[in-house]
Amino acid sequence: MRVFKFRELAVYKEGREFINLIYEISEKFPKNEIYGITSQLRRAGVSINLNIAEGNGRSNRAEQKQFYNVAKASLYECIAVLDICIDRGYITEGEYTRLGEMGEKILARLNGLIKYTSSST
Repeated sequence: MRVFKFRELAVYKEGREFINLIYEISEKFPKNEIYGITSQLRRAGVSINLNIAEGNGRSNRAEQKQFYNVAKASLYECIAVLDICIDRGYITEGEYTRLGEMGEKILARLNGLIKYTSSST
């Protein structure tokens, strides 16, 4: 399946790890949050990679950049939700730190993709 080149991107691979950790950690959230924080965090996390994939599938650099920016916004949303999670005691300090560090790596790579698509237009 080499036709799907987005799978080769380091940011996509790191995004998969991030999303999988979000799912693992959010399994222990209170059941009354299933349609609240749990759903919001998971949807935002998934949105990161969906937008990376969709952006990579676009042939126009401006469109690619737009989708990479949406992926970046979804990452910011995840971080904001994680702030709520730590405040509510839904995640440990270690989980918060680990997800934050992963988010910083993804952000740096997304910024690189955005810069690349900007310089190529």
